[in-house]
Amino acid sequence: MLLFFFELLLLLKISSVGVRSVEVLAVLTLLATIVAFFTGDEGAKSLHAIPDGVIGRHHVFGRGLLFGLIPLTALRLIATRASHYRATFKNVYYVFLIGCFLVAIYTGYLGGELVFRYGVGVRALDRQEVPSD
Repeated sequence: MLLFFFELLLLLKISSVGVRSVEVLAVLTLLATIVAFFTGDEGAKSLHAIPDGVIGRHHVFGRGLLFGLIPLTALRLIATRASHYRATFKNVYYVFLIGCFLVAIYTGYLGGELVFRYGVGVRALDRQEVPSD
């Protein structure tokens, strides 16, 4: 989401956000999504009491986000270095950016549903483990 807002600032010339910082942020977003996908995938293997539909939707959208960020990052890097069809690369990049932004929001919603409705990733503490103030 941060990438989306930085691009918006750059596009509207509201801030002095540089092109290089957006490129670095695009690469970092891709790397963070790869790590989140594989750590979430490992964590989901140990879950049994949660309906498969909920986890399945989250997994499908997470995979879609991961594979959408690969061309998104490539398009961003190409768009700044292209000598021909630069506008075309930028326009396709913006379409991918909006799509990835929407998928990230929905995937986050599904992840929140898994945490708050089903307690995924939340470990119940025994009374002895609860810190006292």
